[in-house]
Amino acid sequence: MAEIKSSDIPVLPWPAVPQLTPDEVYKGLSDAAREYPNWLEANVHWRDVGKKPEKLNRIRVLDCSIKMNIGHWCSSLFAEHGAEVIMVEPPGGDPTRKHTPFGRKEWMFKDNVTGEAVGGKFLHECRNKLSMTLNLETPEGRELLKKLVVVPMSSGGGEGSTTTLASGSGMTLLK
Repeated sequence: MAEIKSSDIPVLPWPAVPQLTPDEVYKGLSDAAREYPNWLEANVHWRDVGKKPEKLNRIRVLDCSIKMNIGHWCSSLFAEHGAEVIMVEPPGGDPTRKHTPFGRKEWMFKDNVTGEAVGGKFLHECRNKLSMTLNLETPEGRELLKKLVVVPMSSGGGEGSTTTLASGSGMTLLK
């Protein structure tokens, strides 16, 4: 049997599987069905974040999601696009801080300042964010959150009118 040399095996350039173009992805769809995904791709894709003059540097996001990966992920997208994101964590910190692959504590990272062991998922999803501790399970904590959160009205109340947030959960955009 003949020996096969590595030079005899064709090597495909990366990526080995060709990437589909938008025309190939949306083939057969009407123009109306293509409109939103094309707009979304043009405006939200990470590769163009720094090039956009309309980046979100004038928006503040208050992230009250706890143990919810989708909330942390969504607010991290705002942070990547230049918004100021403030995480509201319960006393003791967000449980995501302690998540590690397969529960392996040796895979945690150590904070250079506090020495706290932190999971990679927390570091990934909570990058570019500020953090504050507030106990939303107490009436005092919920009242403090209501006092902190003010949402400017864009219409109806006249220029400069504001309203305070009624509920203390979810994600709220602030200008």
